Amino acid sequence: MHSPSCPHCGHDKAWKNGHRNGQQRRLCANCGREYLEDNKDDNRKKRARGLSSREPNSLVVVAGEKQAERLVCVQNGTEKGEEMSTEQIHEKSDLLKGFPGELRAKILEFALKKINKGRSEGTVKIYLYNLRYLLRAGADLHDPQSVEQVIAQEMRWSNRTKSMLVTTYKEFLTFMGVSWEPPKYEYEEKIPFIPLESEIDQFIAGSGRTLAPFLQLLKESMARFGEAATLKWTDIDFERRIITINSPEKHSKSRMVTASIQLKEMLSQLPRRSEYVFSKKSTLATLFLKQRKRLAHKLNNPRLLKIGFHTFRHWGATMLYHRTRDPFLVQRKLGHKNIRNTQIYVHIEQALFEYQSDEFHSATAQTVEDARKLIETGFEYVTTFQDILMFRKRK
Repeated sequence: MHSPSCPHCGHDKAWKNGHRNGQQRRLCANCGREYLEDNKDDNRKKRARGLSSREPNSLVVVAGEKQAERLVCVQNGTEKGEEMSTEQIHEKSDLLKGFPGELRAKILEFALKKINKGRSEGTVKIYLYNLRYLLRAGADLHDPQSVEQVIAQEMRWSNRTKSMLVTTYKEFLTFMGVSWEPPKYEYEEKIPFIPLESEIDQFIAGSGRTLAPFLQLLKESMARFGEAATLKWTDIDFERRIITINSPEKHSKSRMVTASIQLKEMLSQLPRRSEYVFSKKSTLATLFLKQRKRLAHKLNNPRLLKIGFHTFRHWGATMLYHRTRDPFLVQRKLGHKNIRNTQIYVHIEQALFEYQSDEFHSATAQTVEDARKLIETGFEYVTTFQDILMFRKRK
C-alpha cells in the first residue's frame, strides 16, 4: 500500500512517524516535512463513496520536530541530514514537546548550537525546560517585555527560580541576536539538608542489590549523581580498591577515591552486562524515589524524604571537614576548582557542631593489628612520630 502523497512536494513516499490525536503522522522522504493522514475509518468511508484517501484536503500540514531538525541540518550543510541518527532525532523530538510549531526550528537550532559550544546535554535540557516553563506561564519568547512582566508578576516563583529563568532567556536572546538588559534578582543560597549517618546507613541497608552499591559509592566518593552513574568497570581497580571519577561534571576535576572493603564487595557482585557499572540514570532515579518513600513510611521517619542523590555529597563534604578541618582537602575530594564553592561546608559544619567540644581522645599503635583495631573503634590516623602511629577520636 502506497502512503498518501506529500501536500508540500507531491512525493508519494513517506515514512510513518507515530500518531497524533488518533491520526497517523508521516514524514516525507523527499522534503523531510511532516503531515497528518486521515484515520482509517475516514479512509474507508471515502473509498466507499468512491473518493480517494489521497485527496489534498484529507491531509493536514504539521510544522513539527522533524521539519525543525531538517532546517538545522540544511543550515549545517547537509541536505538530507544524514549525520543525525534516528535515535538522536527521537530524543531531540521529545525535548521539543510543548513548543509551538513556529518556534521549534529555532529552539532546536539553539540547543544544537549550545551542544556544539561544549555545553553538556543536561545543561541544554535545563535550558529547554526553562523556556518551556516561560511559555506555559504565558510569556511570549519573541517579546522580552512580555517575559519580564511574566517573571516579575509570578509570585509563586522564588528569586532563585526567576534568576535562573532570566539567565536562560538571555542565552536564547543572545542566540537570536537580540540585545536585552535583563532584570536582576538576588537570592540567598539555601542551606542543604544534612542527615544523620545512621539515616544514610538505614537508606543504604534498606535498598536493593542494584541501588545499595550506588548509594554506598555516593557516600564514600562524594561524587555527583551523573559522575557515579557513568562509572565504567575500567574505572575500578579492585585489587587496590581505587575508583577513578573520569567523567566529572560542572567543570570539576577528575579524581581518585579509595573504596572500603564493603563497597568493593558490593560492586564485585554486580552483573557485568555492559561497560557501565550501573543501570540508566532514569532507572536509578525511579528505584531511589520508590525506596525513599517506602523506607520513610516503614521507619516512620519523614526526614528520609528530604534525602536526594546530592545529599550524600553534602553529607560527605561536611563530615570530612569536621574530621580534618582542612577545606583544601575537601576541595580536592569534591573536585572543586574554586575554594569558594567549598566554603559552604565550613559554615554548615560550624553550625552543626557549634556546641561540640574540640577535645579528643588519643591513642598510639606500633603494629598494623593495633592500628586496625583503633580504626574499627572510631579512631582516625593523625601522624607518625618515631615509628609510632598516632590516632585521635573526638570525645
